[in-house]
Formats: sequence, C-alpha cells, structure tokens
Amino acid sequence: MIQEGEPSRVERIGAVFIAIVLSWLTYRFIEKPFRFGGNPRIKAFILLITLLIIFLAGILIVKSKIPVKIDYSNDGRSEYLAYLKIPLRMEIFQNN
Repeated sequence: MIQEGEPSRVERIGAVFIAIVLSWLTYRFIEKPFRFGGNPRIKAFILLITLLIIFLAGILIVKSKIPVKIDYSNDGRSEYLAYLKIPLRMEIFQNN
C-alpha cells in the first residue's frame, strides 16, 4: 500500500484475507512436510542451506553499505525520541 493515509475498509479486509490464505499455504506446503514427513537428514540439510543463504545475504547487505535513510519527521517519533533524550539518526550506514 503506497498511498498515504489509512487504508480503506476493502483494502484492510483484503489484506487480512491474503494473510490468512498465505498462512494456510505456508502451513500446508512448508510446515507440515517439514514437521511430519520426510527424511530427517534431508530436512536438516535443507534447513542448513537456507540458514547459510540468509546469513550470506545479511553479510552482503552489511558489506555493501547501502545507505538507509529514515525520516521520522511526519509520524511524531522525533518528538518522542527528543523527550527520551535519544539522538535521532537520519542515516544508519554512512557512505565514505
């Protein structure tokens, strides 16, 4: 949802419907086979490979120093952070 403001009632109902369908599909085709069927060694190997892929993706993202800018000016967080005396960081990674 890219538009500003609160989503319409139809959009919210659609989002809930999509979340329920995706959760059922995940349970049916991913969780159920991993929990109740198959060879345990194959399952462990697949999980290990998945873990390595996620780990390597995280390393690549951190090493690439992708600039991530966060703007808290419109949602009131900057005032709250100022109240808590927490400095507001506008960039997480700095380009050198």
